[in-house]
Amino acid sequence: MFSRHQFPAAVNDVADWLAASDYHKTGAVRVAHYGSRAEWWLDFSGLGYPIEAVKISLKREFPAIPCELFVAPKHCLALPHVEEDGRVCLASTPRPEDYTSPTAAVAATLDQFCKQLLQKSNDLLWIEREFHRERASYWNRFNLQAEKARGARPPPRLTFVDVDSFDSWMEGCIAAYVRASSKRQRIAVQVITPKGGEPEALAKRHSWAKGTFIRGNAIFIRLPEAQLWTPTTWPRTFQEIVSLASSATGGDLCLETWLGSLARAAHTGQAANNKVVLGQQPLLVAFALGTELYGYQLSPPPVSILETLHVTPVIIHRIDPQWVFARDHASSVIDQRLSKRVLLLGCGSLGCQVAEVLARSGVGKIDIVDMDIFNGPNVSRHVLGMSAVRTGKALTLAARLTNEIPRIAVQGFGDTAQRWVLEHCKPGKYDLIIDCTADSGVRQFLALNRARVFCAVPIVHAWVEPFCAATHVVASTLDSPWPETDPVDPKVSAATYPASTKVQLPACSDGFHPYSSADIMQAAGFCGERIISIIDRTLVDSTVWSYVRSQAFFDGLGIPGIKTNPIVPNKGMPSDGNSMTRRLVDLLK
Repeated sequence: MFSRHQFPAAVNDVADWLAASDYHKTGAVRVAHYGSRAEWWLDFSGLGYPIEAVKISLKREFPAIPCELFVAPKHCLALPHVEEDGRVCLASTPRPEDYTSPTAAVAATLDQFCKQLLQKSNDLLWIEREFHRERASYWNRFNLQAEKARGARPPPRLTFVDVDSFDSWMEGCIAAYVRASSKRQRIAVQVITPKGGEPEALAKRHSWAKGTFIRGNAIFIRLPEAQLWTPTTWPRTFQEIVSLASSATGGDLCLETWLGSLARAAHTGQAANNKVVLGQQPLLVAFALGTELYGYQLSPPPVSILETLHVTPVIIHRIDPQWVFARDHASSVIDQRLSKRVLLLGCGSLGCQVAEVLARSGVGKIDIVDMDIFNGPNVSRHVLGMSAVRTGKALTLAARLTNEIPRIAVQGFGDTAQRWVLEHCKPGKYDLIIDCTADSGVRQFLALNRARVFCAVPIVHAWVEPFCAATHVVASTLDSPWPETDPVDPKVSAATYPASTKVQLPACSDGFHPYSSADIMQAAGFCGERIISIIDRTLVDSTVWSYVRSQAFFDGLGIPGIKTNPIVPNKGMPSDGNSMTRRLVDLLK
């Protein structure tokens, strides 16, 4: 095994290898610093490539981490795979044989460099294709360079955009915020929605609305799919942006005309209510190519908005549902989920995580009902933490999901499941009812009232047995419902448990079954996966899904009086278990 104490020996091996190799003929120069790293420069100036030298750098962790190669920083954005400091990024990874032969590790890295960059560095077509293939990464580097340039105007620190797909071009509106502590009046956050949207409300929802509020305007332009987006094609002046916008829209959009209309609107109508003159308002032009948005902040001079504008590139963060929930993958599934309305009864240790799974999967409307108050010991297996102590679970969880996840509507209600359903539910209001209360009374109530209150909507009951020994998801249709007799045991359950398994607390009917956050997370994942499948596809047949731990798990509890049922697998370690799917009608026979 190689250790850092062998680093000097590895450096000597590499130095000897370089001296005996063909690279020595180019004039290798060694600069060694044994305390932290060792470095060599290889001179390639006589070979006719744009790269005239490369530096080999070995850190003391070498070869646990690969050796690094550096070229002149000027090659950043002139050649692909070169970062701001000149580091060459070719995705090298350490190999087992590097520990016994450090020279082989350096040789492999140099060989990769020569074949994948140096020998292709005169091929202009390859350069353009590589830049375009990883265009988002290089655009980020371009933004960093532009921000560090002398005299540069600082771009907004964060730009969030929530717009759906569009053709050709569309207008947008901006809610921007400048912190009082900003000496250069730099925008801290700007939020952009389509024209007529509510960017200010979106900023408040996600706690971005801090500082002086300024309204602004944006315009989005879709580029043809064949458009190259590389350092040689990026617009760098306002006139180049105007030209690209006109070309991309077939002459339909003239940015000067758009800016002129904004200038006229600044003196009349709603725009006149701005506290900031138009020349100081944020203006953004964003080009859409594939799934990405590339932005330019326009800074007009205060005298006339139609004078030459200053252009600052901007990194844009998309927060629309198609990107946030699926990165533009399976858009039809996300659209369908966004249209769904779900009622979740109970947000304890299981229900809270089911709510999070639903929200992060893009379910559009979630109403959460739970009358309980969050207390300190809940922290061990709930998604809420100490900041939520002595608050209503449902309201606090809903507020948290609303703040953290865009576009979806989550509301919390502090009430009993029975009273809330009777007072607020009617057929057609929801697409799915989920009961995570683990309360036999709630299951019976829903069975007795589902036809009148919910009609044909599927109902899901999800619960865990003591110690999370088993997890069950019962999904039923109106034609094959869960009966009011609530036949959990022995029809569904993995075991029956003596009353002593519940830890009693010195309060009326208060107690708990011990299990860990890892146990309930596993159970929530099992439940969430099956609930999402019901949301994505119509439930045709009433079904019971169960995950049951092995007999070894029950034996390991060391609690007398637990009687396991036949569905408990006899084989396996205590951490093992079986998943099973059963038809509800078969269980009820």
